[in-house]
Amino acid sequence: DTLAESTETLQLRLSAATGATLGASSIATVSITDDDTVSSAGALSFTSTALSASESVGNAVVTVRRSGGSLGAVSVAYASANGTAMAASDYAAASGTLNWADGDAANQTFSVPISNDATAEANETITLSLSSPGGGATLGSAKTATLTIADDDGSPGSIALSSASYAITEGTGAITITLQRTGGSTGAASINYVTANGTATAGNDYAAKSGTVTWANGDAANKSFTISVSNDTLTEPAETFQVRLSAPVTAALGATSTATVTINDND
Repeated sequence: DTLAESTETLQLRLSAATGATLGASSIATVSITDDDTVSSAGALSFTSTALSASESVGNAVVTVRRSGGSLGAVSVAYASANGTAMAASDYAAASGTLNWADGDAANQTFSVPISNDATAEANETITLSLSSPGGGATLGSAKTATLTIADDDGSPGSIALSSASYAITEGTGAITITLQRTGGSTGAASINYVTANGTATAGNDYAAKSGTVTWANGDAANKSFTISVSNDTLTEPAETFQVRLSAPVTAALGATSTATVTINDND
């Protein structure tokens, strides 16, 4: 046969001698040594461990190869698992078995259905694996692979403060802080902001403030909010506090995520 298997045995036995007696060697064992090595059945593996497909491709085609031999019929199971992509929402889970006939060394393929949404998002990944080789084949080194789904819905851009430093003179009321969305405007986006004490303290020198700034899909206009500054009668040096951005949704956090506001004394 063409199966890769261990050595097997059979026995020959003599019995019912007529006109003579049975000698000491009345039983013999015959060993059948296999000549279909594991390597001749081949190794099964992905053609690449890093795969990619556009979100709009429909079906990502994954290729599995048989190398190192083609003796015997062999098979291997395949399955998908969530990476950063989620089954049902980003792709349809795929599993099954690939089969090769005796002498067949052609590549085999299976498909992973990809969902095409209109949401601007980061690229996402699916983990693919091979298991349970049959027919004497082995798993090759590339028994797992990562399939990256490339988003094709445009860039959501990044959000940052318009400047790393602002200044206001005591007695002018409030300072306006401006946020910019650059590099793309696909998808609704938002970001949180909060003030933090420096040498100036909330309640005495300025009014603490926090909130969320939002952009609609396609909106790249600057957004702003104001922070009230107290007017006292103390003669004092300039004081500072910070404005910090965090928790961006859809868009990325830009380089200028923290700004220092300087309050200049007017006394």
